[in-house]
Amino acid sequence: MLKDNLIDLLKIVERECKRGCEQSYYEEDRDKWGEYHEIIRNFRLELKNGTFK
Repeated sequence: MLKDNLIDLLKIVERECKRGCEQSYYEEDRDKWGEYHEIIRNFRLELKNGTFK
């Protein structure tokens, strides 16, 4: 149950990071948002696939 809630929360954060990446004016900001998006995405997928129990 807690794991499912965390995955849902990470989906929301991932969407916001993607939005920040798409809407940032400066290239450096887009790169930083892209890095955060990738980190959150990888963590969410690891949780979903059962890497962490």
